[in-house]
Amino acid sequence: MTKPLSLLIIGLKWPPETFLDRLITGLTSRGVKVTVCFANRPPKNWLEKSKCRWLWKPSWDTHPINRIMNLIRLAAASPFHKSFRTLIQLMRTTHNFKDRIRAFHQISPLLNADVDVVYFPWVLSVPTYIDWFNKIQIPSVTSLRGSMVNVYPLHPIDGERTRQKLRQALAEVNVIHSVSQHIFEEARQYGAAPSKVHVIRPAVDTTIFSPLATKAPNQRLTIITTGSIMWRKGLEYALLAMRQLADAGLNFDFQIIGDGPEKARILYTITDLGLEDHITMLGKLPPSSVRQHLQQADAFLLSSLSEGISNAVLEAMACGLPVVTTDCGGMREAVTDGVEGFVVPVRDPSTMAEKLSSLAQDPALRERMGKAARVRILKDFDQNNQVASFIELFTKVSDHE
Repeated sequence: MTKPLSLLIIGLKWPPETFLDRLITGLTSRGVKVTVCFANRPPKNWLEKSKCRWLWKPSWDTHPINRIMNLIRLAAASPFHKSFRTLIQLMRTTHNFKDRIRAFHQISPLLNADVDVVYFPWVLSVPTYIDWFNKIQIPSVTSLRGSMVNVYPLHPIDGERTRQKLRQALAEVNVIHSVSQHIFEEARQYGAAPSKVHVIRPAVDTTIFSPLATKAPNQRLTIITTGSIMWRKGLEYALLAMRQLADAGLNFDFQIIGDGPEKARILYTITDLGLEDHITMLGKLPPSSVRQHLQQADAFLLSSLSEGISNAVLEAMACGLPVVTTDCGGMREAVTDGVEGFVVPVRDPSTMAEKLSSLAQDPALRERMGKAARVRILKDFDQNNQVASFIELFTKVSDHE
């Protein structure tokens, strides 16, 4: 009988991002034994649904007293593990006492992990652990996503440190997963070797995100966007486009789903532009509510300055919506200009408004593009195919029989 593939996932925060939650569930439903690390035990219903094993891994960034208590607890258990001596050898390679203690704090919880391969969903978490996994000869996989390749390395203060971490991670992991061909091309400047890289694009559960069988027409054209309210989502350009639509006399409602650090500035901009009658701020919603709003909308707008491939756009396309998206990251790998929607230049509210106006004035165009969007998702971005690709990748890198 074939032993199930055993996968350890490091770098998650509770709750995990929706796309990672779905990936985990997809992996376990196909027989992969998944172990996840969190400082606190996840809710029982999540563990039962995801069928994961939970590994206690306390956070270093906590009150010093809690850190000391965690270290005592870890020290009491660690000497009984067969890899304890290997951990001590690794700690001796660091000359600073605090770094040795931190290494023990970060690595010792992983002594309990009996796995075939380790997966880092966020590439910048790799340098913390990669020496350990290379030492015990556990193969590693990491993912390249938009901001960690095309935003963080450009930070005026932390950019150099981020670039160093990227170079180390990409040099030392066994396999690199990229969410798009475009992100891979950008990562090559940091040492992403083509022989290591596998492109597996984001995916959608098309049984959950799907069009309504029948949809009543909206009294006002309903444009929608979802995602964190932060600078790289470019919402101020979306609002400038809405102002142009309002000036042209279009009757519309722009729904913004999400929350984030830029919310106050966006609220001020809405008032400053006199758009209160055209904008609906819905806040952060659960996935089921997001789906309902997508199914009722007429078009989706992505105004981002940076993306890998937007999961929000894929969900909208799965629900049969035409998309207007900026030409950032790998978005052209998901949306063909003039087929599933329109691809417009970044920071160009006039072209956004022009394309949205075309959709507003032509219901048949909206319907045609919406149907094409659904077909594209079923063909190239279905979650079942994505999960199968990840299993193939993990199996190959681990030489699992």
